[in-house]
Parts: sequence; structure tokens; C-alpha cells
Amino acid sequence: MLEPSLQKNRWAIGLFSLFFLVCIAMGVWIDHCQTLTQAHLYWGIHLIGGSAILLVSCFLFPRLNNGWLKLFYGVGLFIAWRISYFPFMVFSGHGASIVEWVSVHLSESLYFPVMIYPPYFLLIALLNGFLAWVVWYLLKFGRWWAYGAALPMILMATLISFTTWSDVSHLLPDKLWDHQPTYPPVSLPTHNPYLSRLSEPGYTFPQRVLFFAAGNTYATIPESPWARVVKGVLESQTDANPYASSEDRVYEHHLGYLVAHPFVGCRYKDTRSRCQQRSSQMTTGEHSP
Repeated sequence: MLEPSLQKNRWAIGLFSLFFLVCIAMGVWIDHCQTLTQAHLYWGIHLIGGSAILLVSCFLFPRLNNGWLKLFYGVGLFIAWRISYFPFMVFSGHGASIVEWVSVHLSESLYFPVMIYPPYFLLIALLNGFLAWVVWYLLKFGRWWAYGAALPMILMATLISFTTWSDVSHLLPDKLWDHQPTYPPVSLPTHNPYLSRLSEPGYTFPQRVLFFAAGNTYATIPESPWARVVKGVLESQTDANPYASSEDRVYEHHLGYLVAHPFVGCRYKDTRSRCQQRSSQMTTGEHSP
């Protein structure tokens, strides 16, 4: 018979493995959806992120010694999730674009599936699970070096997530589960719309922090089919609404994902014709999501 600790570890490994497989399966399903909706994005991000936090918390929560720590953990976890939602969303999209770029190059010489949402959801899960562990660790051990290491990231994420006073008044970072968006046209990226605005007047300090972060990662977004459409949409939306709130920026990312969805998996053998059709539409300026 297995020792209790070993048996518990096997249960944990099995549970987390199953959860990651669900993330991948959900991502594959969305990749192959002919039409992506706002509900797909909203509930997918919330379900995967919330499940990761809940799963990690099931193992960590009982290890807190008293009721006050458990209360602080719950409150602190919600605050941390609220602060990190937008940065995690951006980081996961960036990671997915890199995976797409690698997949596209691998598919030149061998059949390798071009993936967007499997790595996207895996990153959402890993980041939120890590967030739950960080909050637990800070409360459980409270070491000065841990707080010192976490503080710069907390400040950066807070400034990015609350660029205007209207963001502070919103309990949730994203409440667009039933919104019917107006699709902007497909546009390709032409210039960095962020760094040049740092010298312009009228922006809040958090907005400048957001421009600085976005501007310095702009060049690292690869020119792969899905990523370049998202990049172009975000660029055009920023030019059209430079003084937007963080909530607006979340919505703009949704728009980018929705408009770029017809380009997901363009290098699949069974969708190559659809990729050629969409590429032609991009060249002629036509688009029908």
C-alpha cells in the first residue's frame, strides 16, 4: 500500500494532468470553431483561470494555520486576480503568437498543427495557478525578500489594470460576456502606436506605463498569420482611442481575437484553402468574420 503522502501526490499529479488536458482540448475546440463569439472568449478565460486558482487553492488552503489567514487568502487572491487579469490575458496572447510562429515554420517541412488557444489556455492556467501559490506563500511565510520581489510586479500590474478612475469603480475587469461587438476591419500592423505617445500630453501616469510596456514588447510579436491581425487591430484601435481605459483595452484585445479568428490554423492541410481565401480578403480589404 502506498504511503498517504505518496498517494496524495499521485492524486495531485493526476488531477493537474487531467486539468491541463482539458485546457488543451478546450483550446483545440475553439481553434476549430468556424465562428468565435464573445461568450467563447469571456467564459473560456474565466473558466480556465478560475479553475486553476480553485484547483491550486484546494491543496494550499488547508495548510494555512488559522481562520484569519484563510480570510486574508481569499480576499488577497481576489485582489490579485483582479489586478493580474489584463496582464495575464496579454501575456498569454503573446505566448500563443510565439507558439503559432514556431508551428508555422515547423509545418513547412512536416505536418505540425498550428495552434493558438491550446497554448493560450495553458498559459492562463499556469499563470493563475502560480498566482494562487504566490498569494499563499506570502501569507504563509511572509519573508521580506518575497515581498520585495513581488512588489514591482504588483505595482506594474496595478498601474496597467487601472489606467483611469473608471477602472477603479469596476469590480470585474471584463464584463462583456453577452456583448455583440462591432467588428473592425482587418488591418496589418504598420507602426508602433505606443512609444510615440509617451511624449504627448494628456495621459495619466498609468496610461504611460501601459504605453511603455506595450511599446517595448511591440517588436517581439511575430509576423505570423493570427498574430499580425491581432497586432494590426490593436494598433488601429489605439490610434482611434488613445485615451482608453484598461477595460477598453481588454475589449480591444477581444476584438483582435475575434477578427483574427479566421486566420487560426491557416497552415493546417485541411484548411489551406480557407487560409488562401482569408489572405486574399486581407489584401483586398474585405472581411467577413
